[in-house]
Amino acid sequence: MTEDDVLIVKRVLAGSRDDFALLVGRYKNLVFALAYRFFDDASRAEDVAQETFVKAYKRLESFRIEYDFKNWICAITLNVCRDMKRRDAHPARSPAGLSTETAENIAFASRDKFSASSAQKSLIRACVANLPPKYRGVIVLRYFDGKSYEEIAEITALPSGTVKTYIFRAQKMLYEMYVDLRKRAQAALV
Repeated sequence: MTEDDVLIVKRVLAGSRDDFALLVGRYKNLVFALAYRFFDDASRAEDVAQETFVKAYKRLESFRIEYDFKNWICAITLNVCRDMKRRDAHPARSPAGLSTETAENIAFASRDKFSASSAQKSLIRACVANLPPKYRGVIVLRYFDGKSYEEIAEITALPSGTVKTYIFRAQKMLYEMYVDLRKRAQAALV
């Protein structure tokens, strides 16, 4: 956390409510981007951002100064995304609705890193949207935000080993979705 963040948090806790707007201004794009990557929907990302900052303000007393405010706000954002996903009555988008051409073009460079064209990235986002929330969050942080395992562990309050396990399982699920899409695409060509 930057020294500026520490000072702002201390001022807000001392009663200066207006100073919280400085934190909102500093982190609103980060929160929106993380929520957008989670849902791939700007309207829902805006809802998440609003709810995130309301929760952050209400819970500011529980924030520990020795931690990074940026990671703390990311953790709240992911929790809000997961909660919203659970409350969501709409089923997740199915990658089966994607074109055969797109399904044919998908390729994962390795189990550790995504490498994809823009068409492939659309398919990857659709597949990620179908992951269970606990896996989706770590995948978004790792591959879309470039966070290290340690940073993800801090943000999610999970042990580093659990983070690695979740990422491994999510990669396996994504690969299985890919295999399923390949089979569907090949069947459509017959």
